[in-house]
Amino acid sequence: MAETEKAGKKIWIGVAILVIGTALTWYFVPWLWASVLIPSAKAVGRFGAAIGQHLTSSVTVSWWSLWILIVLSAVVLLQVAAFFRRQMTAADRDSPQGLHREDFRTLNYEGIRWIWKYSFSGEVLDIVALCPVCSYQLDLKHDARPNPHTMIGLTDVTIYWCDHCNVVKAQLDGNQKAITVRVHKEVLRLFNSGEWEEVVRQQMTARSQNNPQP
Repeated sequence: MAETEKAGKKIWIGVAILVIGTALTWYFVPWLWASVLIPSAKAVGRFGAAIGQHLTSSVTVSWWSLWILIVLSAVVLLQVAAFFRRQMTAADRDSPQGLHREDFRTLNYEGIRWIWKYSFSGEVLDIVALCPVCSYQLDLKHDARPNPHTMIGLTDVTIYWCDHCNVVKAQLDGNQKAITVRVHKEVLRLFNSGEWEEVVRQQMTARSQNNPQP
């Protein structure tokens, strides 16, 4: 008898919960839909329409402010590209060769030590002549002498002088521009032939011998 009464109470409690839950749902769901969901959806729609109208509208901007925005955007893009380029360079250093093209920055050629730097795209730039003994930047003097091939007329000669050593380091045929082009072509030849890697290894070995670790 007691067990029957307990079972009956559980049934009535379950029915009561079901009735109350149904009533609350019947009351609150329409209120929630009308008071919260619909207004929220309308607000999101209005916000999206406002953003779309703003993006498709035109505005008058002075040229100086436009150029500032362009320059700032270019700087940011270059910084991002430089970051990824440094990451690629680091990955290249992990290769079996352990060398990167930009490790090749100096070359002894025609009695002069040449140095250069690289552009963002990897092109050789700003070739400079240094003394192969003291690394002092050489001064240039332009001269001319009889053309040894035709014996008629004169040919340009560029004299490279070191103020630190107080001596002429080289006298090369051609003007400064022609000599720089010649050096540039030699650097490209070493790149194309793959010889630059051996040049860099020899330079690294020479530096380690000149500066032994304690």
